[in-house]
Amino acid sequence: MKAAKTGHFKRLQLVKPFVGRIFLGFLVMLVAIVIQLAFPKAVSYFVDTISKEKTTDWLLVPAILVFVTFIVYCTVTALRFYLFESTGAMIVRKLRERLYGSIIKQEIGFFDTTKTGELTSRLTVDIDLLKDALSMNIAIMVRSLIVGIGGFVMLFGLSPLLSALVVLTLPISLLLTKWLGKKVRSKSMALQESLSTSVHTAQESFSNIRVIQAFNQSKKAMETYSASAESVLEHSLINSRLMATFQGLSTFTSFSTLLLTVLVGGWLISKGTMTIGELTSFILYAGMVSLSVNAISSLWGQWMRSYGATERVFELLDRVSEVQTYKEGLKPAHLKGQVEFANISFAYPGRQEKEVLKSFGLTINSGEKVALVGPSGAGKTTVVNLLLGFYEPSKGCITFDGIDSSTLDYRSIRESIAIVEQEPVLFSGTIAENIGYALHKPLTRLDEIRHAAEMANAHDFIANFPKGYHTAVGEKGVQLSGGQKQRIAIARAVIKNPKILILDEATSALDSENELLVQDALNKLMQGRTTIIIAHRYSTVAQADKLVVLNKGELIQYGTHQALIENEEGLYNKLMVHQMG
Repeated sequence: MKAAKTGHFKRLQLVKPFVGRIFLGFLVMLVAIVIQLAFPKAVSYFVDTISKEKTTDWLLVPAILVFVTFIVYCTVTALRFYLFESTGAMIVRKLRERLYGSIIKQEIGFFDTTKTGELTSRLTVDIDLLKDALSMNIAIMVRSLIVGIGGFVMLFGLSPLLSALVVLTLPISLLLTKWLGKKVRSKSMALQESLSTSVHTAQESFSNIRVIQAFNQSKKAMETYSASAESVLEHSLINSRLMATFQGLSTFTSFSTLLLTVLVGGWLISKGTMTIGELTSFILYAGMVSLSVNAISSLWGQWMRSYGATERVFELLDRVSEVQTYKEGLKPAHLKGQVEFANISFAYPGRQEKEVLKSFGLTINSGEKVALVGPSGAGKTTVVNLLLGFYEPSKGCITFDGIDSSTLDYRSIRESIAIVEQEPVLFSGTIAENIGYALHKPLTRLDEIRHAAEMANAHDFIANFPKGYHTAVGEKGVQLSGGQKQRIAIARAVIKNPKILILDEATSALDSENELLVQDALNKLMQGRTTIIIAHRYSTVAQADKLVVLNKGELIQYGTHQALIENEEGLYNKLMVHQMG
């Protein structure tokens, strides 16, 4: 995995567009802090004045001032909450988009070795943890720090002796915070990993629900998910015990300090060096300081818990794709469709010790139909994957119209390529949306979609649906039959009007009736296009201009169907005659 390590300061660029909102949030927060720090002084004034004054006439004006001040305090508190909470949501949205963009641009090899559930977990669970860390928690941390410092200043102004007692408890709080941070940080990564595993387990079960129920394995699936959920619980309980221990020790420290303050304060009042109002004010300020220190400690623990999520998110955000298919390069104005594989060798990233292709060489002329034939594992699909730029060859190069693909912008190459697979992928949405998916236009005209469907022999069955082209296909096209999905996939290829067409076992999973319809649609689609066919069926490969026979990653035979079938000792003849009839 390649990762471009960015510093923490560079990562703060995410916050840059929202500096104005954050500044306003801190401004209204300062107003609230000033009012909060003034409150104990006001209480002290009330307590001492009540003990001196014989009437209550003086209470009206202070009461009105306090009421107005409370209205201001409540207003700025609500505004502060909204500004920081909404800004956090905006930052997280931007972060989530950037993370999704980073994931979607990774090479196919990355997805081969990374669980889908783990990626989903990073986009949801991990970033949700960051939301509080990037919004309210930072604001509360700053607020608590300012209130704590302001409270200390007021404490020393009231009584240096009592303030010294409060200061003595600070090292205990700091040691507790350090202990908590170290412990929680070491456990946070394990918790996030267990969460992503649990998400992956559920996602995999939902995706394969038909297989689970067909084999009566619902109980086993439940047991597997329960085990992953138990792992999450165990790690969560560890964190909960740490936080509970911290809260208990912090509360004991705070109340011990308060008790000592009241005892010494009572002694100072008896000596006449402190009034009851001043002691009341001191206790309130001491409470503020204590709450602020506890809040900072608690938030530090939460930040450490989110540390694992932070590292996981930015590790993926900083990752650089090992296959640079999104790099800027030469954009050919018009590809003719000539393709050459020049001495290609390749091994998949997770199996570097096993070469899937060995010194593979093949030239496909523009408009030529070439079929790749061979036993399972021969390297046929690998040839297609390399052509699409999903992987980079270990040796050799691929050229389009004589131009090395490494110098080209692969996005422009893919604009001229369409693929129809054995198991066509349809997205949740309507038939029209799935056919128009091949184009970048935001809105594809319905007459264009209908023409493509007619070319693919799909219009008749689509027209029979009550909603026609606006019929929802369901997740992965579950509402359609195999032949219907295949013809929609062909229509999607038709509307793209590609110069290079890839047919990967496009008719192998169909019955004879559907195969005839699909094959007729494919014949129309192949006209005038460079076509690479992966197939086993005699009827499909017989239509190719040239056949390429692969075995164990090597090109064994090459020629026309007639020439290869006449070679009774050749691999192609054995495959056709003895395996497929």
